[in-house]
Amino acid sequence: MSDSAFVAHVLDLLRPLGGVVARRMFGAYGLFRRGVMFALIDDDVLYLRSTTARGRISRPPARRRSRMRAAERP
Repeated sequence: MSDSAFVAHVLDLLRPLGGVVARRMFGAYGLFRRGVMFALIDDDVLYLRSTTARGRISRPPARRRSRMRAAERP
């Protein structure tokens, strides 16, 4: 759970960007600009989304499913 005073402080720091809003989401706050979420505040920690060199939001690599071999024992 984040303190609303910390959220207000972060919004104040980001004011020069213009149009940044905070929305409560699942006990945390999402930070949005122009309808795109670019950061999350949870437990008074600011997490920023990273982007690629082309400006696209990077995504973690997909998990590969590993096959588990199991043999039935008598």
